[in-house]
Amino acid sequence: AVIALAVLFLPMVLFRPNPLLGLSLIVGCSLIYVGLLRLVHRGLITLSAWLFCLTMIAAILGGTMLGGDLASTFYLVLAINVAAIVLPPSHIWRVLLIALICVTAIVLRSPQLLLTERGPSMLIGAIVLLTGTAGFCYLGSRATEAALRTSDANAERAETAQRWAEAQARELE
Repeated sequence: AVIALAVLFLPMVLFRPNPLLGLSLIVGCSLIYVGLLRLVHRGLITLSAWLFCLTMIAAILGGTMLGGDLASTFYLVLAINVAAIVLPPSHIWRVLLIALICVTAIVLRSPQLLLTERGPSMLIGAIVLLTGTAGFCYLGSRATEAALRTSDANAERAETAQRWAEAQARELE
């Protein structure tokens, strides 16, 4: 899905001042994502998810620092969403922290981005979006974990009841 998303970004990249940079980021990340699929097939889900998030964050960081604007930082939300889907809930906060460090690095490296008319509002918007998304994702992930635990407990109770009912049936027989 992310590779398909990268392909959808191609037209936007091609009309930028430096399309070669964007193309190289898309191709490089797509190759990394294909490699990560191999890790997933080997059962290394957590490692693959972390490398996926870090690759996505690095690509957004690199693209923004090499000529992008603060609007690109909004795409960091994708890494938080991936973390929420694949990783345990506590990892969402770690991905958020890395994303916020990247936003800080972008602003420190290119303070002129804040001098534009939309700069300050873009920065505040990115921070609010990232933090809010992480919060909602965390709550959703915790709710999903709780539902899975309840489901597992119910399945175990059902198996116990079935064994008891079978034992009773044998005894009556």
